[in-house]
Amino acid sequence: MKTKIFFLLLCLASFWGSIESSAQSSHLRIMSYNVRNCLGMDSVLDYQRVADVIRTADPDLVGLQELDSMTQRYPGKVALSELAERTGMYAVYAPTMDYRGGKYGHGILSKEKPIGREIVPLISSKEPRVMLIVEFPDYFLCNLHLSIHAKDRPESARIIIDRVSRLDKPVFLTGDFNARPTESTIVLLQKYFTPLSDPAMKTSPANNPRATIDYIFFYTARNPEYETSGARVIEEPVASDHRPLVVDVKF
Repeated sequence: MKTKIFFLLLCLASFWGSIESSAQSSHLRIMSYNVRNCLGMDSVLDYQRVADVIRTADPDLVGLQELDSMTQRYPGKVALSELAERTGMYAVYAPTMDYRGGKYGHGILSKEKPIGREIVPLISSKEPRVMLIVEFPDYFLCNLHLSIHAKDRPESARIIIDRVSRLDKPVFLTGDFNARPTESTIVLLQKYFTPLSDPAMKTSPANNPRATIDYIFFYTARNPEYETSGARVIEEPVASDHRPLVVDVKF
């Protein structure tokens, strides 16, 4: 009798442990998109068109690159705010430099309300570059746009690795890395991060993709357990000069 009771309790413990483990897992749909200020390949500035691309994909998180804020180039316009209003998402901006009376940088949209923000300077011989770190209750999303100069990027990668290693939750990294999959910067990052997007899927230029320079990574040096599905490049040839990446991840 005692053996049967013990076996029953063991089964119940296993059952409830399974439920608890399932309840603690998180699912996210993540997008990375260099939007070029929503200036399309047809030279038309169209915030709604880019917002529609985002809304159709229905991501929980979006890392966006190339965003003007109140510049003379687009007077009175804050690109990230325009997209946030049209998608109904929270927005966090990281200005990288002063530009024509305003700011230029990148940002993050999210369905979940952020609880913290940090801006980490990176290396660039010309335009300043930064990594934006946004904290959420169960994870961090980092977003960046690396230098166009190849000699700058490996040192930026080392800064990224050092800073992310000190974050205390799962970390996702999105961005325009300006580096192809075989370049030293991406090889270095992959010692600590695993690409969730498929490096074989080309992202640039949007009208005839020939290069993979946009990525979605997960920091697996500390959190090796994850599952992905639906990794894809959205076939949008006009809204920007890059195509957006999307991936679903369970962690």
